[in-house]
Amino acid sequence: MTSIIELNLNDTYYTEIFGFGEVYEIVSVERLRKKLKKKYKTGKILLTSNRNHSDKGLTLEELIDYAKSKNLQIIEFGYVDCPPWQSKKRTKCGTITRNPIIITLAKIVFYFISLLEDITVSKYRAHMVYVFCK
Repeated sequence: MTSIIELNLNDTYYTEIFGFGEVYEIVSVERLRKKLKKKYKTGKILLTSNRNHSDKGLTLEELIDYAKSKNLQIIEFGYVDCPPWQSKKRTKCGTITRNPIIITLAKIVFYFISLLEDITVSKYRAHMVYVFCK
């Protein structure tokens, strides 16, 4: 079974950092979480890898079906973590990305890049799919 992350709107999203891709993932998901929290106050986000992008995880339609099977009220759904660069497979963490100063600077830069996600996202480029439900 594919791992599905259930993220409460009051919880901060984090994943292990192997490179700048994971830093971007954190920034992108956190931006989505804060946007939904501001709009709806409560609820949870179901997140998983996008099968259309990486041949692992679920498609958006499959994640919606999963939420329906759990009798959750679906409010919003879509794609998240869609960086503008070409993806590479995860590797071990290098010394540059372990540096907290570099990671903080990357988060600042990636926040502004993530603002463009709403207009550049596609189901084949997005790394993750989400369903927001109550």
